[in-house]
Amino acid sequence: MIATQSNDAITFHVEEILRLKRLFNSSSRIARLPTHILSRIFLAHATTFYQRRLAYFNGVRGEHIGDSTHKDLYSWTTVAHVCRYWREVALGCAQLWTTIVLDERVSPQFTKLLLERSRGLPLNVVLHSIAGRYHCSNCRAHVAGTDNYFDAIEMLPDMLPNARRLSVFIEREDHVEIWGALQNLCHATKLESLHFGGVGGASSFYRGEATVEVPKRLTSQLPPLLSSLEIWGVKILWENPLYCTSLRRLKISHYLSNPGAHLGHLLAALSNMSNLEILIIDEIPPARRNEDYRRVSLPRLRHLQVSLCRWQWTRLLSSLDFPSSTSVLFSGSPQYGSGPNKNAISENIQRAVVRSIAALLRDTAIYTISYVEEDDPNRYPPQPCLRIWTIQRADSQSYSASSWPSIEATPPRIEMNARLDGPIIMRTLAALDLRSVHMVKIDAHSTRHSRLFIESFRSATNLACLYLRGEVAFPLGAVLAGWSRPAHLDEEERKRVEEYMTRVAAKEADSRTDCSWDALPPSWYGFGEVDEMAYSDVQTDEGNNRHLAHLPREGSPVPCGGPYPLFPHLGTLVVEAIDFPLPSRCEGRHRFIAHEFRLYNDFLKIQYGFPAKGLARGLQLRLEAGVSEVVRVEFKDCQCLEMEQLISLVDVVPIVVWDGKRLTMEDVRKKGDPRCHTDK
Repeated sequence: MIATQSNDAITFHVEEILRLKRLFNSSSRIARLPTHILSRIFLAHATTFYQRRLAYFNGVRGEHIGDSTHKDLYSWTTVAHVCRYWREVALGCAQLWTTIVLDERVSPQFTKLLLERSRGLPLNVVLHSIAGRYHCSNCRAHVAGTDNYFDAIEMLPDMLPNARRLSVFIEREDHVEIWGALQNLCHATKLESLHFGGVGGASSFYRGEATVEVPKRLTSQLPPLLSSLEIWGVKILWENPLYCTSLRRLKISHYLSNPGAHLGHLLAALSNMSNLEILIIDEIPPARRNEDYRRVSLPRLRHLQVSLCRWQWTRLLSSLDFPSSTSVLFSGSPQYGSGPNKNAISENIQRAVVRSIAALLRDTAIYTISYVEEDDPNRYPPQPCLRIWTIQRADSQSYSASSWPSIEATPPRIEMNARLDGPIIMRTLAALDLRSVHMVKIDAHSTRHSRLFIESFRSATNLACLYLRGEVAFPLGAVLAGWSRPAHLDEEERKRVEEYMTRVAAKEADSRTDCSWDALPPSWYGFGEVDEMAYSDVQTDEGNNRHLAHLPREGSPVPCGGPYPLFPHLGTLVVEAIDFPLPSRCEGRHRFIAHEFRLYNDFLKIQYGFPAKGLARGLQLRLEAGVSEVVRVEFKDCQCLEMEQLISLVDVVPIVVWDGKRLTMEDVRKKGDPRCHTDK
C-alpha cells in the first residue's frame, strides 16, 4: 500500500515538474516567436548544415574527408528536441524534412520517417556511396552499413517520381547497382536538377582517370522538366542524351570525355541546348587544326564561365553566338593557389584574353569597374575578381550615374579571377578605352600594392566616383596628388637593404623578407606629415610654380607615367572599412584596443591607419593644380577614436559624411571615444 502511494506520488511530482517546465518554456521569448518565423529559422539552419556537410561531396575542399564521412548527416534535427513548441513547429513544417540523404549511415527506418514527415512535397534526394576503407566501427547506423546502402538503393526508384533535385555522389569503385536503380529516371516527372559527382579516390580530379562513367543510355526517356545538369569528376560522352533541349543550366568540370574528343563534339552537344541560359565549363576539348567549325547560337545565354588557364576557350568563344548582354567569367583554377599569376598564365593566353575581351566589348562603353581581392571569403582558396559593367555606346551619352547597390545588383559584362597587380589585368586595362568609366570600386587589404591598385585605372580620365574599401585606401592622398616619398628619408635603411641584397646575389646570405626592397616604407607613406613635400625637386617651364608640375614624383612606381593629378573630374570619394591611426594617449591603456585596432604594421614598419591629413593635403594640391574639386568624401563602417583627425579634411571638402551623417567642424572638434580617456 505504502509502495503504491509512493509510486503515485512520484508520478504526480514528475508530471508536475514537466508541467512547470512546459509553462516556463512557453513564457520564454523564443517560444513566443510566430510559427512561420521559427519555421524559416529551422529551414535556414538545416540548409546551411547540408551545404557545409555535403561540401566535400561537391568537390569543395572545405572539410577533410574523415570529418565529412564520419559526421552525422541529421544532427540538425535536435531543434525538435528543445521544447514541445519547437517540436510542434518542426514536425509541422513539411519542407524541413524534404532533403533525403541515402547513405550507409542512415537507416531505412529513419528514411521512411522523413518521407512521412515531408507529406508528399517535392524531394531533394542525395545518394552517397561511401568507399568501405573510410569506415570505422562507430560511424555506421544501428544496422550494418552495407545493409543500409543496399536498402537505400532499393528505395531510390520509389522516390524518383517525387524528386525535384537528385544528386548522386559515387565513391565506390563497384557501383553498377546505382545505374540499375536510375533506369527508372524516366518516371521522375518532377525532376528539375540532376548532379553526378565522382568523390574522393573515384574522382578524375584526383586520379587523372575516371572510375565513374555515366552510361550513354542511362534511361529510356529523359525527365521532361530537367533544366539543370551538373557533372563533376566523372566520365561522360558528349553524345550522351542528358545534353538535352530542356536544359537551361549546364555545369561540367574536372570531367573526362571520350578519347579523341574535339571541339566539334562539344559544339554538337551545345547545338541541342538552344534554351541554355548558364554554361560553366573548365575543360574544353581541343580544336582540330585547320578545321572550321559551324557556329552555334545560344540566344538565351545569360552567363558563360570558362577557365582562364586553358587556351582552348578562345576557339569556343569564337564559335558561339550569344547576346551582347551575356556575362562572361574567366575563372581561375584551384590548383594555382590564390588565383592566376604570371607564372601560371602563358604569354599566348594573356594576349588571347585581351583580344577576346576587346571583341566582347566592341560597340559598348564601360561605365563601372570593380575589383575585389577576395571575392568569396568562404571559398578555398579565395580568389580575386575584376568586374566590368558596360552599356551600348549609343546610350552612353544619355547615361546617368547610378548608386553602387543598383550597379552591383546587375550582372557585369566581364568577370576575371586574377590579381589587379598581375600582368593579365594590367594588359587588359591598358588595352581598353576607360574614358567612359564613371565609377571604380576597389576592395583590397594589400597595403604594399595599394598604390599600384589605384593607379591601374589612370586612364579613366572622366572618373567621377572612387570607392575604396579596406587598406587600399591608405595611399589615397598621395596618389591623387602624385606624390612619392623622398628617398633621403630612408637613406640608411636603403643602404642596409642594398648591401644585404648584394650578399644574397653573391649567395653569401639567404633571402629574407625583412631585408628586401619590399620591407622599405611604401612610396606613399608620410604624405601630409613630412615637412619637405618633395616638390622643390620638380622644376617646370614656369619656374617655381610647383602646382603646375603634373608629373609623377620622385620614386613613383608608375611605369607608364601619365598626367597628374589622376582623375581630373573626380567629385566623390567613398572610403569603407578602414581604421584611423590610434591616438598615442590610448596606447597600452585599454586591453580592448588590441582586438579592435592595430597600432603598427610589423612587416612594413609603419604606423597603421588611414592618414586623413594626407588626404586633405592631396585634395588641396589638386585644387591648386586646377582640376575639379572633390565635393564629397563619405566614410562607411570606419573606426576613429579621435574625430579631431578629420578637422583638416572638413576644412577642405564641402561635404564630409560619416556613417550617413554630414559632419560639421563642431562635430569633429569634440573629443573622441571616451574609452580612450584615462580615469583621474
